[in-house]
Order: sequence, then C-alpha cells, then structure tokens
Amino acid sequence: MERKEKSLEEMKQILADKTGQEVALPDFLTVKEFSEKIWIPFSKIMSEFLKNGMMATLNTRVDFDTCFIISEVFNIKVVKEQNDEVSITSVIDWNLTDMLKNDDATKQVTRAPIISIMGHVDHGKTSILDYIRKTSVASWEAWGITQKIWAYQVVRDWKKITFLDTPWHEAFSIMRARWAKLTDIAIIVVAADEWMKPQTIESINHAKEAWVPVIVAVNKMDKVWANLDFVKGQLAEQWLQPEDWGWNTVVVPVSAHTWLGIDTLLEMILLVSEMQELKADPTRPAIATVIESHLDSRLGPLATVLVNSWTLRKWDCVVCAASAGRLKFLKDYKWKNIDEAGPSTPVLISWLSKVVEGWDILQVTPDIETAKNKAHEFELVRSSKSLNHFEWASLELLLNRIKTWNLKQLKLVVKAESNWSLEALKDALHKQWTAEIKTQIIHSWVGDINDSDVLMAGTSQAILVGYNVWIVSNAKHTLVNSKIEVINKKVIYHILEKIESIITWMIDIKHDDVDLWEAKVKAIFFSWKDRMVIGCEIKEWRVENRSKVRVIRDSKKVWSGDIISLKQWVIDVQEILEGEFGIAFKWDVSVEVWDILEFYKVVQRK
Repeated sequence: MERKEKSLEEMKQILADKTGQEVALPDFLTVKEFSEKIWIPFSKIMSEFLKNGMMATLNTRVDFDTCFIISEVFNIKVVKEQNDEVSITSVIDWNLTDMLKNDDATKQVTRAPIISIMGHVDHGKTSILDYIRKTSVASWEAWGITQKIWAYQVVRDWKKITFLDTPWHEAFSIMRARWAKLTDIAIIVVAADEWMKPQTIESINHAKEAWVPVIVAVNKMDKVWANLDFVKGQLAEQWLQPEDWGWNTVVVPVSAHTWLGIDTLLEMILLVSEMQELKADPTRPAIATVIESHLDSRLGPLATVLVNSWTLRKWDCVVCAASAGRLKFLKDYKWKNIDEAGPSTPVLISWLSKVVEGWDILQVTPDIETAKNKAHEFELVRSSKSLNHFEWASLELLLNRIKTWNLKQLKLVVKAESNWSLEALKDALHKQWTAEIKTQIIHSWVGDINDSDVLMAGTSQAILVGYNVWIVSNAKHTLVNSKIEVINKKVIYHILEKIESIITWMIDIKHDDVDLWEAKVKAIFFSWKDRMVIGCEIKEWRVENRSKVRVIRDSKKVWSGDIISLKQWVIDVQEILEGEFGIAFKWDVSVEVWDILEFYKVVQRK
C-alpha cells in the first residue's frame, strides 16, 4: 500500500512539473516545505543533500542559499519571497539596503550626514575630531591609538554632522569595512610628513568598495617635512585625482595642532553631503546599527547604536540579534537623557536582555512578545548558519550568481611579493573577462596575506589571490574556519588559469589541486609511441607516485597528465623526497631537457 501511495505522490509531482519555472521561497523553510514548493519528491532532494555532504530530515530547516543550490540541479529557478518586514537573512548578512527599502519617499526629510574618519595609526584622526568636538578625547587614548569605538554629533552652520572615529587595529578590519558601508562620506587622513601607508590604501579601497565619496585631509601641515604635492601624487596613483589637478577629489590641508584648515574641512563635508541629498523617513519604527556594547555593573547591558532610518523612542520594544527588551532610557553622546533619536543620530540605550555584538542590527517591534519571538528565531537561524564563516563569499555561491547572471564583476583582493610582481599580476587579471563578467581588483598590496586581507575578501564577497606570498598564522586560522576562496600560487599562470575557469564556469567545485612542488628534467632515457621515461632532479618538497604532473616550458604549461611509475635508481618507490629519480608517464607532447615538471594531486574540497 505504501508503495502505491508513494508512486501516486510522485505522479502528482511529475504532473506539476516546475522545471524551468520561477518559484518564490522564504529565507528559511523545512525540507518538506521545500519539496512541496518545487514539486520534487523528497527522496530526490535527500539524494542531492547527501551528494553535498549534508544530512537532513523532513523537518530540517534550510536557508534560501541552500535551496538555491539544490534547485539548480532540477533546473528550477528560485527567488526570494517579497516581504515588507525585515528578513532575518538581511539582519545576519548586514544588508542595510534591503532593510531600508521600505522608506516612504513622500515622507522623507533631510538627515545629517554620517562621516567616517579613517587612515593610518597616529596620523591624527582623533586629534582632528578632538578639535571639532572641542574636547580632549585624544589625550585619553593609549599610545595614541583609538581603543574604543564611538560616534559623535556636532553642529555646523545650524546643520548636524555625525562622526565615526575608526580604530585601526587589525582586529577591527571587518568593522572598518562595514563602517565604510554605513557612512555617507569617508574622510581619509594622511600625515603630510609620513605620507600614505598600507592602511591608508586599505581605507581608500574600503571607501571605493562601498561607493562612498572621499574627502582627503592632509594633516600635520605645520611640520617641517610636510609635502602636500607628494601626497597628492600618491593619491593620484590610487585614482583619487585632486580638484586643483582638474579632477573631483576634495583635498584639504589641515593641522590638528594649529587648527589650520579645519573650518574648510567642515564646509567641504556639508557641501558634499548637500550634493548627495541625504534623506530618511522619520515616521516609521527605527532600524539602528550597534556601534559598541558592554555590560555595566549598575545598569546591565548597554549599547551605543546609530539610527539608520526612522525614529527610535524611549519605551520602544526592540530586538537586537538574540536579545530583546524595552528601552527605558536613551542618552546622547554627551550622556544627556533624550526621548527620541532620529536618523543619523548616535544614542546610548539600555535594558536589552543580554549584551549584543558590534554591528548587530536593532529593530523596533510592535510589542515585547514579538521582540522575544524574533530574538528566538534569530538564535535558531544563527545556530544553523555560520555568521563568521563568510558563507556568502564561498566559491559555490559565487558560481551560482555567475551562472544566473546576478554577478557582473568578480571581486579580487590581491597580494604579491614585490611591486613588479603585483603590477604584472594586476595587468594579467584585468584581461580576464567574458561578455557577462569582468574582474575587479578591490584591494592590492605588496606583502604576505594577513587577517585584514582575509576579512576584506570575506566582507566584500571577493576571492583572495596571493602570488608567491605566505599566509600569516592569524589569517590561516580565519581561512580554515571560513568559506572564502583562496588562490595562492607561486606561478602566475596558475592564478590566471583558476580565475579563467571560474568566470567560464569550468571549475570543479568539489575537488581542488594541491601542489607537490617541482622537479627539473635532466635526461630522456626512453621514448616510444605514447610512453616516455625521463630522469629528473627534485627541486623542493616531494614527489608522490600516481600523482599528476604538468609540463612547464618557458613559464607556460604545455601539457598535463598522470604518472605511471616512479623509480629511484632501479627500485620502484611511492615517493621521492630529494635527489635524482626516474619517472614514466603517458604523454601527448614531447618533453625536453630542462623542462619543469609540476607535481600535484586532486583532493576533495572541504
């Protein structure tokens, strides 16, 4: 009887074939609901889950991205359901654009610009802000480095301006990336006597990636060694052409010590913000971003938030990540009690149920029960979806976006061993494109891959590319626990080959090549039909029997294939660690003395 029922159910699903159609799905649903919506038998869906290494039951909750990948197998296109409420996925992925899409244009009013001050350590970011606020915050900071993350608001010409003072420890890299996306204008501070540093360039790239207008404040102009023209030349190299050179980047010479140019800087901020026509709807319940949070011994969990849109009021019921509560007080940055905070306003709040994390999203709800339900839902979703593994930057999701023409630019973060290598690689990568997709280098620099590079790639959904560089220990740890795609090779054509395979959809997402290093051809002992026996000398590491081999001549790949056998003297061996050895393999091209053999093996991706 069961067999007949199953057969009948499958026949119903066959009759309701959704192949080639578009099906709307929510952010999260059970496997049973997924099966019913796309009209594919549960057994077939389970089979695909198993192929992807996932164990699931009828009641297992899966997210939209997973459904998207499984649906591709059955030639069914899935799209997200339209919903007026802010989705949990948007909150988790920190998708402010999606969260603010429901602003009523007819009710929008002009809001204060949000200004992020970024730059290298000790170039004077906080000192400039110190003068603007007429306080002495800079003197409180250890070693001249910003230790806390804060937002401040000032009034200039009866207009409010919100400032974010950005810390520059490497640990704050992910925050800086989101900070740039949160702001309306980025002020890049460059010391006129020290010029641009790697962190300065990283700041510029964060701003470019977020499409944020840039104003450059060249600080310490009172110093003897100040050189404004040299800094302008460095800015031009980063495609920030100064206005007085006939382009559109505002460059303001300032001195936080003598107060030179600070008034001009404020005037430029207001001018640029007026050109942007910044507006928000203050009539709806607020959405805000957590800037800083901590546990106070007397008041309990506290959080400083920046209101992104609408109005936050005292006694509002709110949910923030897995925390819910009713706001019993609001304080501005001067610690004064206020009853409400409009768009672009930084405010201190209390009475959340637990301490939240920086960059969590706060939402106002109709009542406390709704807030608690949303907090519980967030906790369930977070347990099934990694927040820190950058799953949205995985190769699988990038490829799916390419195949469905939802990705027009493949973003890259590039590191190389020298300036010459970097320029050569960038030039070659810019030539990698198709009619549907182009490569875009969002950040490039000389040196080893560090945690900051990894976090930039993750937050920007980019591929991390390394050319003959090491990955430092902290970055390795982050990468091991993430889904970020890394291409770190010693030969430039390996990088280009991988990028080309990605943009042309030809890459194998289930397997990856692991290099076993190189050997040099020293002699050819035997060649007949499709077989060849050659003598080699290993250059570094080891060679394994039954591994694969590429033949490199004049820095170009001429052939690749499999090793048949490996010999050291006359003895068959499984691996060679050093010295000379013989190798036999099937060949389709003539191998020559002094060719380089690159040995590798194919492993399953984790």
